[in-house]
Amino acid sequence: MEIVLCGLQWSTCLAYIDDILVYSKTFDEHLEHLDEIFGRIIEANLKLTPDKIKTVEEFPVPQNVDELNSFVSLVSYYRRFVKNFASIAYPLNRLRKKNVLFIWDENCRQAFQELKLKLTTAPVLRYRDFTQPFTVFTDACKQGLGGVLSQVFDGQECGIAYASQGLKDSETRCAPVEFEAIVWAIK
Repeated sequence: MEIVLCGLQWSTCLAYIDDILVYSKTFDEHLEHLDEIFGRIIEANLKLTPDKIKTVEEFPVPQNVDELNSFVSLVSYYRRFVKNFASIAYPLNRLRKKNVLFIWDENCRQAFQELKLKLTTAPVLRYRDFTQPFTVFTDACKQGLGGVLSQVFDGQECGIAYASQGLKDSETRCAPVEFEAIVWAIK
């Protein structure tokens, strides 16, 4: 990556392994930087490798807490791309708690399969448009809190980013409306 981005490192971007951080002073300048970086990537014929997708797709059903921790750690890195991640992962996170017997049930199987599917199929996230208004939606349930940053494209509300968080045992005793009020107040 250093060869492809030679001359741009430290002036418009930073590259580390397969991650590129692009920075700019203005939005227009940022678009120019992105155009130059994408141009170099295309020119170098760099492609995404399906290895990461394959790792998630072929991840075996966890047989114990250590294997479950490995899976949850892997998929949690990409949680911002999965709507309601915390709620979906709730059955898995419940098994990760101390003094909980590891019993893989139908809820765990469904959560495991749904996370794998959501992380290995094309995302429906859109790139943000700073010239258009943003909308934030929040929701709460007994498993967690969720939020969506969205914008309207072609008359349809589209997600730009997702956020979610599981709840502590003590927090699950509150009514969902209380969670929503808390989320609203914090936002």
